[in-house]
Amino acid sequence: MSHEHDPAVTEPPADSVRALEELRVSEERFRTLLSNIPGAMYRCGFDSNWDVEFISDNIESISGYPASDFIQSCVRTFASIIHPEDRRAVEQTVEEAVARGKPYVLEYRIVGADAGIRWVYEKGQGVLGPEGTVLWLDGAIFDVTERKLLQEQLAKQAFYDSLTGLANRTLFHDRADHALARVTRSGNGIAMLMLDLDRFKVINDSLGHHAGDDVLVAVAKRILTSSRTSDTVARLGGDEFVVLLEEDATEENAITAAERILGILREPFICQGHEVSIGASIGIAFTDSVGVSSTDELLRDADAAMYCAKGRGRGRYEVFEPSMHSRAVQQLELTTELHRGLERGEFVLHYLPVWELADRTLTGVEALVRWNHPTRGLLPPIDFIPAAEETGSIVALGNWVFEEACRQVKTWGDAFPGRSLTVSVNISTRQLFDPDLVNRLRTALDRNELDPCSLTLEITERALMQGVDETRQRLGELKALGVRLAIDDFGTGSSSLGYLREFPIDELKIDRTFVRGMVEDPQEGPMLVRAILGLARALHLDVVAEGIELPEQLTSLRESGCGMGQGFFFAEPVVPGEIDFLLGQRSSARPQAVDGASLKQEDLPLAGYSM
Repeated sequence: MSHEHDPAVTEPPADSVRALEELRVSEERFRTLLSNIPGAMYRCGFDSNWDVEFISDNIESISGYPASDFIQSCVRTFASIIHPEDRRAVEQTVEEAVARGKPYVLEYRIVGADAGIRWVYEKGQGVLGPEGTVLWLDGAIFDVTERKLLQEQLAKQAFYDSLTGLANRTLFHDRADHALARVTRSGNGIAMLMLDLDRFKVINDSLGHHAGDDVLVAVAKRILTSSRTSDTVARLGGDEFVVLLEEDATEENAITAAERILGILREPFICQGHEVSIGASIGIAFTDSVGVSSTDELLRDADAAMYCAKGRGRGRYEVFEPSMHSRAVQQLELTTELHRGLERGEFVLHYLPVWELADRTLTGVEALVRWNHPTRGLLPPIDFIPAAEETGSIVALGNWVFEEACRQVKTWGDAFPGRSLTVSVNISTRQLFDPDLVNRLRTALDRNELDPCSLTLEITERALMQGVDETRQRLGELKALGVRLAIDDFGTGSSSLGYLREFPIDELKIDRTFVRGMVEDPQEGPMLVRAILGLARALHLDVVAEGIELPEQLTSLRESGCGMGQGFFFAEPVVPGEIDFLLGQRSSARPQAVDGASLKQEDLPLAGYSM
């Protein structure tokens, strides 16, 4: 049956159809508009749960939950996904803004469906009814996680060291400034520990800067683990670190902290498969409520104390004293003068003869550097070598020493063709690992037409143990060049006999303390020397006894079977012309012994400084 003309079935009015279509189109446009907005638009109640009346679909891309989960709190409330640590602050901000009739602006964290933390930015406002009551809240939420992470990264770059993750100079300065402000109010002092690594340049020169970076990261971790959580540890740059102590910053606690750090840094580091040893020097400075210093002044004081620690042997700490400032200024002036002295040719070499003990024949010399200072006169090594070591100018000075020594040996060879003479030169740790050392030596030997075996490089036990693998490689390169290698001051260091067998060493130099002990302790002294001589014979090494000053020492060395020696009993370090005279004598002529009363303390060979 057809209802085509049934009055009970009526078509909707055209106006209604158009209205419905317009509403559908409007809703579609609204949804399209919302979907193109990166945030989620919402309307929710102004209650404790913030029951959501409407929220756009984009909330799913922000939170991981579909919009339908939040509508009328059928599954969860929006408040439930706000990070617990931020929830109360969000509630307070919204309540206060609505109470004032102002929009609210928030940044807080939410916990997403994947349990990940997201940062959101929210802006909204309460909608008021006729009587001024809040009907609902309208607003929008945007995902700003990437921006927050970028801000955190930029902040970290601005305030943290990119290599170690420690506080950088800027952040340290800020924390120290605030600590000093608290000192003014509380009267409790603070302490600063300035730390500089010893022999770090050796690692960079021998293993490369990537290895150096690895060591710096490991050092930072060790300092952190040995420090209290209340302390601030920072890297100021290079191999320089600083620790700020605020709580219980007594001298006793600061010294305990320094000793703890020194101890943990003495332990070897494993770097790129190599075992390396470094150590550190630490300067400690304090302040209190009386005459509070600035951060820069404290850093300056700690720095002065640190350099004092380095000058007194490294691997130790020193507490700042006002007199250290004048010494620091003197050190700076000395460094400047040292560079100028190298340019002006103010350095000279004196030579300490080496003798065959059996017949007192001159067999070689040891080159010892002196500084002919324009105003202070002739300076011994102890007055300038520490500064040269610290500033790195020891490499340039050391290069000049072996080049001048080679030139002088060439001069003696031309003047006395019938006499062969070897020259020994001390090599510092920094110079040993200088990348240009081998080439410079080769050039000096070639320029003077010298047999490489006429040059002996003396290296201390301590230098040998700075990085065994790197040392072995460098000594192999030097040995391939043809020069002789000697261990200076043997017996005073900590070298392993196993390493001694592995290194391509030609000669041991018995330290003067053992030679002195042969007379001071007639029972054990000669026994120790004979043990060293026996070891040398087993390893086919030559031996030179250092510091022979008494005839009794010479006699005991002869009886023990020592072949060569040097010391003031025979002759002091002399200028090249005096060696000319000795070479002109018959080999059997006995050199004149030096009167013991004429010995000068500053002329005694210095461990690590007798260049």
